Amino acid sequence: MINPVASILGIPQENIFANQLLFGSSGEFLGFDTNEPTSRSGGKAIAVQQIRKVKGYKAFVMIGDGATDLEDFARH
Repeated sequence: MINPVASILGIPQENIFANQLLFGSSGEFLGFDTNEPTSRSGGKAIAVQQIRKVKGYKAFVMIGDGATDLEDFARH
């Protein structure tokens, strides 16, 4: 869902960090890829810290739609 919007906005895929949704062969929702740090509580804040460290960003934009997105906002 994110990639088409990011493409329109000119955001490269390597700059997107998001939950990977998992679906079964019949299309049923199975959950999240738990290897992604963004899939667990506190993981988004860790991802933001890692991105800032690697990329050296001073300004950072995060878009979210859930309670775990607020965790990161509260920490910065």
